[in-house]
Amino acid sequence: MNTIKGYTCSCCGEYRNELPISYGTFAPVYYEYTHPEEREQRFELSEDLCVMDNEHYFIRGCVEIAVIGTDQTFIWGAWVSLSEANFKKVQKYWDRPELLEPMLGWFSTVLPCYPDTLNLKAKVHHRQGIRPYIELEPTEHPLAVEINDGMSIERVQKIAEDFCENNKRPPWPFEDSQNVAVITLEKIMNRQSSVLYVTHDAEDGMWQFLDGDEVNEEEARLISLMEMVNIDSTLTQLYDLPRGWMAWRENEESEWLRAPNK
Repeated sequence: MNTIKGYTCSCCGEYRNELPISYGTFAPVYYEYTHPEEREQRFELSEDLCVMDNEHYFIRGCVEIAVIGTDQTFIWGAWVSLSEANFKKVQKYWDRPELLEPMLGWFSTVLPCYPDTLNLKAKVHHRQGIRPYIELEPTEHPLAVEINDGMSIERVQKIAEDFCENNKRPPWPFEDSQNVAVITLEKIMNRQSSVLYVTHDAEDGMWQFLDGDEVNEEEARLISLMEMVNIDSTLTQLYDLPRGWMAWRENEESEWLRAPNK
């Protein structure tokens, strides 16, 4: 078996003594795209459990992926929604997880480096002394495929390079965090269409990055704001678009026009 050693980052050119094999998020994605002033009122959040609006329940767990050719495991820390009944069982038997059966839920984290991961069907397996293991329904989604087949060391390094601080320069211009969830279209993610119409919701601050055509709800996808900017870096020009405003342009080469979204 090979061991995972240090690497030279292709992003910044620096040598790193260790190749990271674990990343996580401290809250479900819904916390991220809730305005900071509203979070304390809407969420009860601990290191492992979360309740939103007293009606939506989440547990923190681990997506574990074998690193091919090594004895190492790559881990994504993530959140999964649970029913209220199952959430109460988790609380009741927190110190006796062997009494808990696997629980169905929906993946509630937007992972970078993948197509939309939100609401993938998931199953939570409880374990003694460590966070639950998250199993995904076998599908053709790249995350589900990697869970089943494993990932290469090269893939692990590519993820590390995507997280390199050098990728965040120039400084992140948006008030919202890089991981905040935004709405776009599958054809924009696949670069089959361009972002020509953007809205910034007045009430919840949700961003929508669309192509100006009539929206088919089946094509709508949730991804992170950072992923959106990676698709089209010119969107950073809209970092100061106020809530309740919209922006549009004729094509990718045109300047953005702005107006209140009435």
